[in-house]
Amino acid sequence: MATLKLNNTTVFTETNGAASIPSGVTIGNGVKFPAGHVINFYSNRHGTEIENTTENWTNMQVGITLTPKSSSSKFLLLCYAHFCNTTSGAHGFGFLFKRDNTFLNTSPHDGSGPSATPVDGSTYRPYDFYKDESRFFIPVMRTFIDSPNTSSQITYSSWAKGYNSPTQGSLRINYAGTHTEFIIMEFAQ
Repeated sequence: MATLKLNNTTVFTETNGAASIPSGVTIGNGVKFPAGHVINFYSNRHGTEIENTTENWTNMQVGITLTPKSSSSKFLLLCYAHFCNTTSGAHGFGFLFKRDNTFLNTSPHDGSGPSATPVDGSTYRPYDFYKDESRFFIPVMRTFIDSPNTSSQITYSSWAKGYNSPTQGSLRINYAGTHTEFIIMEFAQ
């Protein structure tokens, strides 16, 4: 057993590998985690199939509402999803993140190459993935680092849009028993 004392007050004990802070001992006010430490973890999972039969952005139903611990926090967004089209033909999809009502990242599209601005509302067809003349069933992981610069409540969400839907079949998310997993980690700065 190990004991750590400050001014004759036990502030930390260890017994057989288990560490603890004794009852009645507090860390104190104003204690901050060093930059780069994870200070919050959030997750959401959706397993019901979503079928996108249009070329509109579709909410993937894994939104997470949170309140940042600090206005200087950074957030790592990770979303893992399965996308499918079971019809032969030219098709693909785009896959983006939103903070509240603003898209955070871009998707390549068939206009003039990668867009310099988010493509929501554009007439361009996105293709984070694109396939000519065959079906696809593909797992995809998308990541993004966001600095919202607020300590007010925000909502993050994931969105997808089919390319050539429905003329070449619909975009299916969570097809055949798969699921979408959305994970957010808040980092101290």
